[in-house]
Amino acid sequence: MTPASGSREATVSRGALGPSVLQLDCGAAADRIAAWTRTTLGDRLHRRGLVVAMSGGIDSSVCAALAAHAVGSQKVFGLLLPERDSSPSSLQQGRLLAEHLGVAYEVQDIAPALEGLGCYARRDESIRHVFPEYGSGWKSKIVISGGVRAGIM
Repeated sequence: MTPASGSREATVSRGALGPSVLQLDCGAAADRIAAWTRTTLGDRLHRRGLVVAMSGGIDSSVCAALAAHAVGSQKVFGLLLPERDSSPSSLQQGRLLAEHLGVAYEVQDIAPALEGLGCYARRDESIRHVFPEYGSGWKSKIVISGGVRAGIM
């Protein structure tokens, strides 16, 4: 199949991603990523292990699992970094994942650091710019209207 006849390469090169980009052999992909990780870690970075921030979400969970697959769970250290706006379930999910993978981990609340850096104040100021009535104790979450359906992602 040539790129002009509708192959995956043609779809990607035109900038429009179709469902075919999700068709992959997950086991082979994990093995390829693990091999690259081992080579990069040992040959280029001269390190023996990996530190992974584990939020309990999908992205960090995949990274932690790939890290354990690549170098073994004994060479992976997980950091669970809750902050004041984190869901309590995120910390619980991060712990469950670390224990499931056999990864040593530490919990470090990063709210004081974020407060000290002014992250919360800048966030609140930005929200008040759009919603002047926004006040202390209000909950907020920034989302993209329509998400995938709106064609943004």
